[in-house]
Amino acid sequence: MTTACDLGPRELERGTTIRLVEHAWDSHLVATSIAALLLNSVLAYDVERVPLSVGEPTFAALANGSVHADVETWPDTHAMVFRRHVRVRQDVVSLGTVGYGGQSGLYATPSLLDPAASWRALRLNDTMSRAPTSAELGRSASDVHVGAEALCAPEPARCPLVIHPSREYEEGIVEGLVDGLGLDAAVWYAQSEGAFNRLVRERVEAGEPTLAYAWRPSRLIAGLASEQFSRVFLPEHGRGCTHNLTANDRRVECDFPTQTLVKLSASNLARRQPTAARLLSVFTIPPSVLDEMIDRLARTRGADDTTKDGVRRAADDVACAWLQENRELWAPWITSARASSAPQSAALAGGLLVGVSLALCLLTCCCERLRQSALIARRAAVARGEAPGALGGRLHAASHGLPRPIARVVRAISRVHNTCLLYTSPSPRD
Repeated sequence: MTTACDLGPRELERGTTIRLVEHAWDSHLVATSIAALLLNSVLAYDVERVPLSVGEPTFAALANGSVHADVETWPDTHAMVFRRHVRVRQDVVSLGTVGYGGQSGLYATPSLLDPAASWRALRLNDTMSRAPTSAELGRSASDVHVGAEALCAPEPARCPLVIHPSREYEEGIVEGLVDGLGLDAAVWYAQSEGAFNRLVRERVEAGEPTLAYAWRPSRLIAGLASEQFSRVFLPEHGRGCTHNLTANDRRVECDFPTQTLVKLSASNLARRQPTAARLLSVFTIPPSVLDEMIDRLARTRGADDTTKDGVRRAADDVACAWLQENRELWAPWITSARASSAPQSAALAGGLLVGVSLALCLLTCCCERLRQSALIARRAAVARGEAPGALGGRLHAASHGLPRPIARVVRAISRVHNTCLLYTSPSPRD
């Protein structure tokens, strides 16, 4: 379901459903809400939002057409699967940038790590010993990933923690960092972004030592001052160091890359629904606009709701308000989307014209054959002393009492016979 949003005149119902991928993080929710509201409230598509796991499940659904588009993908995070589907198999299509970038990373409070200090200080026991443990946060040790080099491994409940929203986000990377950087720590999962945001915000605002995985753009980072919660700069990501995990090497020793986020669609969307495909292709959200909407989302009631419907409603409310206030920014997207269906309409009209022309040619040929047959029948009727239209009259009379469908066919033949007689009036040669 999509929240009702008054955006002016709406086209006639299309009776077509566009299925959009939905992920739970802030920027994805906002971008998906904007796309969904424009598709539904202006272009009159039905819109279904489909929650999917990130990575291969999303790409597979796009490839088989069970969903139509994903309006925010982190291509470097899913580099291998992105290359396989977009570059090699080409069963998923890139629609270009969504307009803003993103970067994940480790963030720490100054009570844990001085912002001016090197990340290597995280290797010191007196630094990480200040971080919370799973016993302190009230989660069993079975819910954490203990670092390969962690001295606390024999007693996981006492391990200092890196707080993480979900195993699904950057799967294996944060765990690889703990292993690769040799931290005496474990990764602790909050299980939902709403719970993660509340926990980290409460700890940061209270000045409690905290180390967490987070990312921009997000309402958590946007809502906290950099002096409260700052990025930990790790060795630079590059050719010598990437996040491509293998079965034999799960360690990561460098920072997260800055990414240009892109939109994806099923390969057949442009052919089947060119208007929707064009809208999704041209719509972009500038970073300043996204920051504004995420800030609104942070102040919207229900934004930290742990239910998907509650978070979606909050994102829809923010997106609807922005669309109503900034029609001049999105109106050209709609114009471009509508124009995309014009070539298809022209092609359809051209095809119809060709079809009608062929039908007329066939009809002309058939009428000529009928004219010749009717002329022969006319001569035979005259030879028998009958009126030229007697056959048509007998056919029409015979149709009475027949079942209605058969009677209609007989009467049609009678009319064709009599019509063709109009073209067979006696000539001097007859």
